[in-house]
Amino acid sequence: MVAGLLRRAGLYLGEEPDMVAPDRGNPDGYFENSKFRDFNEELLARLGGTYFHPPDLAPGWVEATAAALGGEAEAVLRGFAGREPWGWKDPRNSLTLPFWSSLIGDVRTVICLRPPWDVADSLYRARYFPTFNTRDIVWTIRKRKAFPPHILRFVLWRLHRELEPAHPGALSKAAGQLRILLSERRRFADTYRIGFHLWKVYNERVLEATARGPRIITHYESYLRDPRAEMRRVLDFLRLPASDGLIEECCSLVSAGPRQGRVASRDPAEVPRVPADVLALYARMCEEAGFRGLVQR
Repeated sequence: MVAGLLRRAGLYLGEEPDMVAPDRGNPDGYFENSKFRDFNEELLARLGGTYFHPPDLAPGWVEATAAALGGEAEAVLRGFAGREPWGWKDPRNSLTLPFWSSLIGDVRTVICLRPPWDVADSLYRARYFPTFNTRDIVWTIRKRKAFPPHILRFVLWRLHRELEPAHPGALSKAAGQLRILLSERRRFADTYRIGFHLWKVYNERVLEATARGPRIITHYESYLRDPRAEMRRVLDFLRLPASDGLIEECCSLVSAGPRQGRVASRDPAEVPRVPADVLALYARMCEEAGFRGLVQR
């Protein structure tokens, strides 16, 4: 959403054929340049990591990767020569920004902030992580105390006796579906824990990378509360001139529709507790973003 607003305000993000296409997960588009995204993935792979498995960064990694991949990176940057003001959006920048800064010099960084539980819930609902199947249906139901295991065994026996002869393979298919349903709660909890970890790593890395450079943290909720003020704040930081009419046009595009987090609708007992260090980092970033009304969970 923020990248789309900045593009509308005059920030050049690349030619349309190079932009990542919209899909069911984000019908409004990602506003990500595929050349930067693909290079960032190659860079992370060279460092021994991926998007969901941030690599450990050894001292001197910037110099080593610049020597190996600097030519390819320069080729990407040449496509933006003479197109100021320009920029690029990619969540992987949180991990690779020191590399790009070594080639470009000082960059003005916009850090988009959302609550860690909203991010984790988006990962869960988008099913980025595979389903974690339980090893034993009987064991799972017994643990959840749905009903006594001897009744379950009786039900399965009757199903096998009456259903399997008439519909070969139906029982095994039904059992597979049952495993998925019973494991959904576990997948939910595991995805949340992974999401909290990734949220923390990505934000710690980008804060460290921008500690000595110009940066601004902008909270998603600020665009829902007062989009004009937040747009003006970010545009002033980026030194992007914008008329009141353009600001109004951009604000009209702001919608709560893209928001994926729906944690408030869940049973609080089902939502894993947010780690204290994640909450502390979120509170610190909210303060820097000038965002009031931190949700305590």
